[in-house]
Amino acid sequence: SQRLMAFMRTTEQVMDTVVVLANPTAEVVREMVTVPDDRILGYTLFRDEFDGEELRVLGATICIEVKPKTVRVLSMQNEDNPSGAQYKRIYGHW
Repeated sequence: SQRLMAFMRTTEQVMDTVVVLANPTAEVVREMVTVPDDRILGYTLFRDEFDGEELRVLGATICIEVKPKTVRVLSMQNEDNPSGAQYKRIYGHW
């Protein structure tokens, strides 16, 4: 990220992945943020834990807007469809 403070929390289970983005500036920041975890599959759904907005990982990136002086906490969501089932098939768990 160029203007956001960002980190990602991971565990041995991919479903526990959380991406945290903080905007310390006084301006709205719109960025394409890389999600550097090769276990995360394309089109995976993430949800903001504060406002419920849903975002998808496309090409290992998330396009996101972060308001001034705020934090976004994005967690992976289990989908009851082929997109969600792919994690169980590949990793043996969702």
